[in-house]
Amino acid sequence: MNQALKGFIAQQELAEKRWLETLPALESARAGRLMPAEQVFAWLRSCNAAEELPKPNQE
Repeated sequence: MNQALKGFIAQQELAEKRWLETLPALESARAGRLMPAEQVFAWLRSCNAAEELPKPNQE
């Protein structure tokens, strides 16, 4: 039982940490600081390639 409770608490702490990391991104999107999805996907596809694209800039 004690092990299960510790596992549950660890999961809740991780969920809280992820939520707190998401808040600035949501605020940025609300403020209109976005990147076109196609630019992001093209950059991701190029990762670890011989000719990696530069990271996209916010519009």
